[in-house]
Amino acid sequence: MFHRMIWLFAAAALALVVAAPSAADRPIREPSPFGESFTYDAGDPCPFPLTVSAVEDKVYSTLFFDKEGTFLRQQLAGRFLLELTNALTGKSIVVNVSGPTRVTENPDGSVTGVLRGLSFLHVNKIATAPAGIPIPSALITQGPSVIEVAFGPNGLERETVIEVPHQWFNVCDVLAG
Repeated sequence: MFHRMIWLFAAAALALVVAAPSAADRPIREPSPFGESFTYDAGDPCPFPLTVSAVEDKVYSTLFFDKEGTFLRQQLAGRFLLELTNALTGKSIVVNVSGPTRVTENPDGSVTGVLRGLSFLHVNKIATAPAGIPIPSALITQGPSVIEVAFGPNGLERETVIEVPHQWFNVCDVLAG
């Protein structure tokens, strides 16, 4: 799965641990920077190395809590443009993936992300997904996508793509060759 999505889901899980009683009933809103560019190895999600870089990052995170200070959900929104590059050929595209995204924790400790609007979805090679969704892949989706991930001591343990909108394209196909 896309590193940013893993970070988002991990941040939601971390919010459960660090939610202070003083934050009870009041959302916390703060910038949510993408960080450094990174390159996926060939084979996941694309047959070639895929470099991901932020072109414009005005994303902020809002954490919501109940009256006791228990984490309820995380909302991510704001203008977010990514440059996706085939690291072998240099061919690249810039995509608007401003979302927004909503993250909640499930009773079993996994987290569910609902990606609305334009989003980048890394379908990991260990994922399960609806028929017609390539595994692995790097999708740009338009409309609601629903994904559930679970983390263990060694990182990502499970990724389930529950829903993908009818409008999507595979970045790997666009940047191949």
